[in-house]
Amino acid sequence: MFSIKNKLLPTPPYEKDINKNIISLLGENRISMFNLLNIRNSKRGYLFLDADAPSPSISLRRRGKKCAFTLAEVLITLVIIGVIAAITVPTLMNNTNKQEYVSKLKKAYSTLSQATNLIIAEEGTPRADKGGWASSHENMFNLYKKHLINAKECGSDTGCFGQGKYTKLDGSEWSLVVDDFVTGKLILADGTQVDIESFSNDCSRSVHGSNNVCGLILVDINGERKPNDIGKDAFLFALKENGLYPVGCDDSTHCASNREGWGCTCKVLREGAINY
Repeated sequence: MFSIKNKLLPTPPYEKDINKNIISLLGENRISMFNLLNIRNSKRGYLFLDADAPSPSISLRRRGKKCAFTLAEVLITLVIIGVIAAITVPTLMNNTNKQEYVSKLKKAYSTLSQATNLIIAEEGTPRADKGGWASSHENMFNLYKKHLINAKECGSDTGCFGQGKYTKLDGSEWSLVVDDFVTGKLILADGTQVDIESFSNDCSRSVHGSNNVCGLILVDINGERKPNDIGKDAFLFALKENGLYPVGCDDSTHCASNREGWGCTCKVLREGAINY
């Protein structure tokens, strides 16, 4: 490579004839006459002289010579990619699953809330002490079944609702026992499992951060699939005199790591995310 500053670096022998002409031009200070001098050598490549560069120089480019990675470099790159994937992929998958749960919860709440509003419009107050329709599990179940289109009625059948144990937010286990007609069970068209139960005749009781509750509707938005975690794919809604509400809206302290997790339903719907 040559420098404008009259410094000549070692040049391969086969380029001497070509470079003599260039050196002559440099020596005569005729470099300003050239924007680009491209002298091609058919066997070895070609030289560039760029007078417009901050430090004009001549460089050699060879044709036919290919660069490649060594096996060691490829293996190291693959190892690095594998480590990064092992760290990031589980987190990405977890976030994707959580967002899917949120979307399903919103859909379940919309469906059940609309059905509740229709029942109230037709039947009036749910307060049993005022002759309302939340007087028993069976009565509530029959009314919801009427307004939940294409929902599968489970009655007292086994295997309709999530069987076995659920994990609470505090890490302990909660056993779900709904294989009798103590509560009414349905499976919605999208696979969401629903458990309906009467809770208070005068709608005066509180549960998991919700006050003035007449009845409860438990949902497993993931159906029979895992993880069966309360606050992740299992949630709770409170039937009140004027509609259906996510549990936990009256007292947010019920959504905490030392709680069961039922009180997180309101938090998830308000924030649109599972942030715990």
